[in-house]
Amino acid sequence: MAEVIIVGGFDLAREALAGVGARALRAVGAAWAGHAKGAEATFQKWGDALRESVRYEVDGDTVAVGSDMDIAAYAELGTGRHYAPPPEWMENRVRRGSKGDAAWWIYRGADGAFGVGTPQAATPFLRPALEAHRDEYREIVERCFRDDG
Repeated sequence: MAEVIIVGGFDLAREALAGVGARALRAVGAAWAGHAKGAEATFQKWGDALRESVRYEVDGDTVAVGSDMDIAAYAELGTGRHYAPPPEWMENRVRRGSKGDAAWWIYRGADGAFGVGTPQAATPFLRPALEAHRDEYREIVERCFRDDG
């Protein structure tokens, strides 16, 4: 019986799949960010600067979509009595960004000026874009692997 030895095949396959995976993540990130930017109610309330700040980033085998603007968290989750953390935060008993049940609060902006904050209802744009287009993102990943195969 003949002996078969495979040399380097697994490394080559791993490298090829890593390239396809990174391309798939970039494609999903771009699509997700595009869908998030289409949430008109959010940007009518919070402004086009927030829309323009929406970006995606690929790090290893993860894609993240978000914004570096502080108000992005407030838009997504609400503030004060309207604050609604994602369920996974509550599972871990973590409260982030909440102003409690305060009717108003004073804050200092990035420009140093003081302002008065009032509770704002959430106008999410990231999570709804992910949930509404989940099947499309799955198809993007499948297409990237199929086209490279």
